[in-house]
Formats: sequence, C-alpha cells, structure tokens
Amino acid sequence: MLNFGRCFVFFVFLLILGCTEANTIHDWKTSCPENVFCFQHPAQFIAEPVQSIDSITGKLTNGEISLVYDFGSYASQYQQLTEASHDSIIIDGYNGKIIMTPHLIALVIPQISGKLKFSMAFEYPNGIHSVQRKEAKKIFKTIKFNTI
Repeated sequence: MLNFGRCFVFFVFLLILGCTEANTIHDWKTSCPENVFCFQHPAQFIAEPVQSIDSITGKLTNGEISLVYDFGSYASQYQQLTEASHDSIIIDGYNGKIIMTPHLIALVIPQISGKLKFSMAFEYPNGIHSVQRKEAKKIFKTIKFNTI
C-alpha cells in the first residue's frame, strides 16, 4: 500500500507540474496572414485592425501584450535599437536575429526572397520576464513561410 501512495503522490506532482506551464501548445491557434506565412500563438491573442500600404502587417493583443508583424520590402529591422541585445536564430531555414530591450522582443529576418523582409515583435509595457521571453521564442519557432 505504501508503494501505491508514493506512486499516487508522484502522479499528482507530475499532473500539477504539467498544468502549470502557461499556454501549452494545445491552447494555441494558428494564424496565416494572406497565406504567406503561418505561426501559432496563444488563443487569447485577438487581432486588431491595422492599416497597411505595401506589406502584410498585423497586430494581435491579449489586452496587455501586443504582437505585431510585418512582411514586405520595408519591414522594420529595428536598427534604431542600438542598445538592445542580439541573438542569432534560424526560423524555417532563414537566418534571423532576436533583438531584446526591457520592453520589446523582436525577431527580424533581413531577407526572405529578393527584397522581402520579415519582422515580428512583442511589446511588453510592464517589462519582460523570463516566462515572456520563453513564450516569444516559442512563438517565433512556429513561424513557417510558404513558398514565395
């Protein structure tokens, strides 16, 4: 009986541990702006209207955090953030970089095809915590570009 009790406690521990990770991929949905690229994100991020002239742009928000993306010849590469930290990353076979400031995490891919560029950024008005940093990178890694 003692072994059953230990197994039960261990099972409950694993169950609690598994449920505490915020936004498991099962609670996410897929967005495919104009079928040019797709990415997954937490379902509570809702699209807000944006005006676009020469690119595919969008904005999603959960009421606190904003996610913005831009795909086109003039997509922001966040070069004005000279004090930001930078990390290299490969997304769907494309070389990119992650740029971080105390209130922003951005992914930039300087070339998708020809002059087409891509950027996606999370804006955190209350600052960034390690959980948010992990979630942003998790979302970045779901990006898949369709053949252009």
